[in-house]
Order: sequence, then structure tokens, then C-alpha cells
Amino acid sequence: MANHIFVCYAREDTDFVLKLASNLKTYGIPVWLDQCDIPYGSNWSKSIDEAISTCAQFLIVLSPAAVDSTEVEGEWHTALDEKKNIIPILYRSCNIPRQLRLRQYIDFLTRNAGDASALDQVVHALRGEQHPSTFPEPVSVLQQLGRPKWLLAPFSIGLVALLVGYLLLTHSGLSSGMVSIPAGDFWRGCSKGDKDCDTYEQPARKVTVAPFAIDKYEITVADYRKCVKAGKCSVQGFNVDERCNWGLNRDNNPINCVDWYQARAYCQWAGKRLPTEAEWEKAARAGSTTAYSFGNDPNQLKEYAWYAANSGGETHPVGQLKPNVWGLYDMLGNVYEWVQDLFAEDYYQHSPGQDPKGPLSGDGNVLRGGAWDSVPKQLRTEARLNYGPGTHYTDFGFRCAR
Repeated sequence: MANHIFVCYAREDTDFVLKLASNLKTYGIPVWLDQCDIPYGSNWSKSIDEAISTCAQFLIVLSPAAVDSTEVEGEWHTALDEKKNIIPILYRSCNIPRQLRLRQYIDFLTRNAGDASALDQVVHALRGEQHPSTFPEPVSVLQQLGRPKWLLAPFSIGLVALLVGYLLLTHSGLSSGMVSIPAGDFWRGCSKGDKDCDTYEQPARKVTVAPFAIDKYEITVADYRKCVKAGKCSVQGFNVDERCNWGLNRDNNPINCVDWYQARAYCQWAGKRLPTEAEWEKAARAGSTTAYSFGNDPNQLKEYAWYAANSGGETHPVGQLKPNVWGLYDMLGNVYEWVQDLFAEDYYQHSPGQDPKGPLSGDGNVLRGGAWDSVPKQLRTEARLNYGPGTHYTDFGFRCAR
């Protein structure tokens, strides 16, 4: 079978893969599976190499079992060597290999192999088509009615106001508000005179960031629950520790124990995205050049941040302490916040000065801001932390940007 779709997967994921392949065939997609398409008596390894060499697209189903499989690793390395178009499907939360991490994946974390919207995304990707946006541009009411604009202007304004109000009430919780951050320069990295700086926070340099908006509060349990109910967010890993806020009647506390993939999925569902590391630091600094947005005195932290000295060993409801001068709450403390960027120790040495978006490869993803269990050094606005994107800890949370 030439010009087929090669499916790479771990044996532990066979049930999901067989259902996925069966559903894709109903769309006319010519799927190749080793268990189904290698003739009896054929050399297994040679057949797989030939199937990869002649495939039109390479689909890889990612899971912890797949990441740990040497056979799966060998297959996707062969696909890279053959310069095949690799389309990842994220079936189970895992630490995606570095060479695959920057490829846009299709999320099956909270969807089964027969989910129509997910299958539609796979089919569009395999056919090389652009999948429609999750939130398409609405057709103008004026266009639909075909009436003169001057007659419908009051009606349109009222309708827009009602729609905005409805969205704010139904699609957001406490952390619905966003703060607009103006375009311009800021000093990123080690603050002047800060003796606690690590090498990967240096050198300090002026960076320019385009205008953006960022959530006023960290995403709460109540916010995240709406995404779960919508079927777009998962709760996998939320039972790793008794201090995970999910299921503890802590609706206004930040959602914690989330990994990077879950944070990104929520922001996408909300029509937003994770902030870049540069955007996050600009927002946290709020125009300052000191270790903390309010100055260099760590004794003032208790007024702005929940951390080891005042948290009592747990998170707290968002927005209880003072915001920074730009009106952003809990930028320091409560929970570390995932950002979009990968982490590289030497990135600051050669990063662009205009809208940096992180290195092309790195050691895990970046978290910023410190948490309820952090010491003052970890709460500095320039402090950086990195973990694998599939990591769940009680001090990991996030907020979104746009």
C-alpha cells in the first residue's frame, strides 16, 4: 500500500489505535498498521522500514508507554531521517521527546478515538488542510439581515453589549478580567544589584514586547471546572497529592497540580494562550527594575505573595493580597505559573530583542513566579524554573494571555 498513513504507537495503546484507525478509514484515509498490514511470514523490521519510507504521512500516538518504547523511538527517528511529515496525537499526558515537542499536536487527552471534532482535526491535518478555528469569526448581524447600517446601529450595539455580558457571566469565573499591557521595552533578567541571580537569568538586557493582555488572577478551580464540563480539559494527575485543590471545595483557589499540556488546553478553550516568558516577566515587573515589583525588600513580600513564610503550607484564594501597580494579583507566590517557552540555560545570551518566544529546543518548559512553598529568592521577578511539560506538582498553576 503506497501513499498510506503510517501509524506509530506502543502496544499498550493498541485498543485506542485500532478504534482510531477504523474511524479514519470511514473518512477514506488509507491507514497502515503493523498488526494488520504486515503479511504473515514477512520480515517485521524490514516491512516497517518500507512502510515508513513509502508513507504519505506519519502519525504518532504519544503516551508514557510510547515515550518509553525503543521501537516507537526507532520508528519516529526513521521518519525524521526520511523527512516525513510527522503529526503527533497526544493520547496520554507524557514528556514529549524534544525533537517532537515543537510540532503542533492533536489533543485526545479528554476525547476518545471516536470523537467527531478530534477526528475532523486529524483528517484535516492528514489532507494538508487548515482546520477551522475553534472560534470562527461571526457573520455580521447586519450582513444577515441585509438592512441599512444606520437603521440597525442601535440594535447592533445593544446586541453586542448583551453578548459580551453573557460571555463574561457564563464563560468566566472570578479570574475573568484581563489587564492590557502596553507595548514597549523592559529590562529582562538579573536585576541590578541582585546577588541571588543564577547564570541562566543573565545577562540582563532590554527586550521589546508587543501589546498583549494577561489574566488579572491565576486560573481558579471554578474556572477550570467549566473547561472540564465542556469536555476540553482533563483532571489527570489531580490526585498526586492531598494538597491538590481539585475536589476540595476550594473554588476560588488557583487550580494546581496541572501540567503544561493541561494549562495550554484550558487557555485554548478560553480563546486565549499561555503567555511567553518575556510577556510574563514584563507583566510581573510592572515597570520596575528591582528584584520584586515593589522594590528589593523581601520583608514586604507578605503583603503581595503567599509563600513559605505566610502560606501555612497551602494555596490561598486568588486576589487576597496586594496587586502590583498594573493591577495583577499573585504574580509572585501562591502557585508557579506555566508559560509557553521551552527552557535553555543559555537562552538569554542569544535571544532576540524583539518579542522573544523561547528556544527551539530545551530542557522542559518554564514556570515563573514562585509558589506557596517558595523562599524569597524563588519569588524574584527574574527567577526561572523548568520542569517536563507532563509534570504535576501541588505548586504548579497558570494564567492565560491574549
